[in-house]
Amino acid sequence: MNTIRKSIITALVAVLVIGVVIFALPLGTAAAQTQDPATPQAPAGKAARIALLEKAYQAEQKALDTQAKNLDRADKLSARIQTLIDTAKGKGLDTSKLQTALAAFNAKVSDAKTLHAKAADILAAHAGFDASGKVTDPAQARKTLTSAHQSLKDARQSLGGSFKDLMNAVKNWRKEFKPNQNGKTNS
Repeated sequence: MNTIRKSIITALVAVLVIGVVIFALPLGTAAAQTQDPATPQAPAGKAARIALLEKAYQAEQKALDTQAKNLDRADKLSARIQTLIDTAKGKGLDTSKLQTALAAFNAKVSDAKTLHAKAADILAAHAGFDASGKVTDPAQARKTLTSAHQSLKDARQSLGGSFKDLMNAVKNWRKEFKPNQNGKTNS
């Protein structure tokens, strides 16, 4: 659960940084507009906007890595629940509710993996950035960040409450088949 909180916090920070970048980049300053054209300096604030894009790129890379780890954890959880189902079936217990919950969870994880792969491809192509994450084209860099962020967000949303739903299904199933005082299951 702690990793979910960290993922949410990371996502919120990324959204904040991207929001600042998206709203800050198109705007020029009055000082930049009145500057002598012969002066080779960049307009005031441009370097700061470039730095924000580069930070946002790093944040999206980190979010991608975190999400990959969470998807790996989801696979491990799925395997553990499948083992529980197999063991319970071997004991003659009804596992249909668990199987349904696990199938729904696995479908959501599969959808999330597809969206995650899309984000990974976008960040790997790094349009607007060079191989070291430095901005080469600010407009394209913004598009890259926006697209990657949306795919990562869609992957998180795809999972939605599926983890919670699966854990509730396991909890309810265990209550249903918990041995009573006579040593027999409640079902």
